[in-house]
Amino acid sequence: MPIIAEFVKSAAKPDQFPNDRLPEIAFAGRSNVGKSSLINCLLRSPKLAKTSNTPGRTQMLNFYRIYPEGKASKPFYFVDMPGYGFAKAPPAVVEKWRRLVRDFLRGRWSVPYQEPWMGGVDAMKRLQGWTDTGITFFRDLALYGERILLSIRHINWMALDSTDAKLWARYWREEVQGYIHAYRAATTVDLSAEGHVDAVIPAYYLARKERRQAIKAVAGY
Repeated sequence: MPIIAEFVKSAAKPDQFPNDRLPEIAFAGRSNVGKSSLINCLLRSPKLAKTSNTPGRTQMLNFYRIYPEGKASKPFYFVDMPGYGFAKAPPAVVEKWRRLVRDFLRGRWSVPYQEPWMGGVDAMKRLQGWTDTGITFFRDLALYGERILLSIRHINWMALDSTDAKLWARYWREEVQGYIHAYRAATTVDLSAEGHVDAVIPAYYLARKERRQAIKAVAGY
């Protein structure tokens, strides 16, 4: 039977990723290295994935549903990801691609869980229709948030000068970045945005995101 391949969608944010839990094979690498051409070659379809000589033309995650032995066979996805390294785009746009790729690689069900308990919690969360945000992000919120909070509690910030503050930020950089990323994935709010100061509890934003997802589900898009 011939391979059947079809373009499904382009996704610019996590809530646009397919939700049918099919296996996924992602293609990642430097810009203009030939990821899209490789997909076309493997599928024997020279025009399925768009190619270009200009680095950075793939700017979203492109999902292709593959039937390896005709429509009767079990499908899976090829995922064409934005490249990195040589993309001709403003730094802010490149950073947006990086976040999108990070959301995909860390939040999909096909990625192994970091801890044994996470699979059961994720399954219960899906059964109850709570949120489509992967349990990995909630784990990171708790883990990194606790570390940051404990580090803050043991510092006299009133007596801290700018040099000490920079040292703290450098030392806890991984935890701060991990928390910001997980917060954005869970609530859609970017704490790193310029001038963003927010005292609203995360549960409010999470509930707002759930309401938006429910509206989309009812509307059928």
